[in-house]
Amino acid sequence: MRKFDFDQLPYGAYLASRDTIIFNRRYQPIVRITPAAFCCHDKNRVPTSIQVGQPTVTACRPDMWIEHESQVWFYSDENPPHRCAATRQRLDQMIQALPELAAEIEHRGRAAVAR
Repeated sequence: MRKFDFDQLPYGAYLASRDTIIFNRRYQPIVRITPAAFCCHDKNRVPTSIQVGQPTVTACRPDMWIEHESQVWFYSDENPPHRCAATRQRLDQMIQALPELAAEIEHRGRAAVAR
């Protein structure tokens, strides 16, 4: 039986302009989420957007450099998925909600075994 590589699970997200890029524990991008939005501006001419459909989720190359304004994390060293059932459950909910994310994690797992 193959040991599960928790490092391939989502660890956080880069926030880049309108896009959100989910990355793993190795800070490798997994998927990019681009909202379907119409760009506009508010009464003060501040750029904004309104959602007009479903977001697009696309796989990223693991070696892709992501320019970003900030980043967030889904867990810390105090509650990692290999020790914390609640963290595993939250990550599983995210993975189930984004089939493209699930597919890319599975693809990378198969590629690692083939090496």
